[in-house]
Amino acid sequence: MTDAVPESQRQGLAETNPLAAGLIAMGVFLLGGLICVWLPRWLAPDSDFAAFISFLALPAAFMLSMVLWQGVTVLFGLFRRITRGKRGVRDTSITGALARKAWLLIPAPVLFNTGTGIATGLLGHSGFALTVGVYAGAGLAYGLLCFGLGRAGMLPILED
Repeated sequence: MTDAVPESQRQGLAETNPLAAGLIAMGVFLLGGLICVWLPRWLAPDSDFAAFISFLALPAAFMLSMVLWQGVTVLFGLFRRITRGKRGVRDTSITGALARKAWLLIPAPVLFNTGTGIATGLLGHSGFALTVGVYAGAGLAYGLLCFGLGRAGMLPILED
């Protein structure tokens, strides 16, 4: 016997405890800022500009990717509903629909942090390739963290 819950009945933390999901999102947001405060201190310690743009990279990417992730999911659902009628919409929860599109949380942190790494690499003394690689790797790790949390239904559902 399996205790698997059908996707149509599965609910994530965002649906059952929105406050906890909001606190997780704030923690991820602040974690991005902390990561990007530490990176320029290591790779470009003399550049205030690198510190400034680094501080903004992952938090801005997180906010953009949250809106993109949930917006694209809604648009795909609407498109499927319009083109296929009732049979085109799966019997699923909000969490299930968002979990299928959680991969959308990965590209923005990678792109934002790689761009920041390029700027920091030009300003720093640690080597261009090392700096861009470290920033891109940190963006990928952050994006994968966001993906895992989104897939598990632990990020808040944006409303209104």
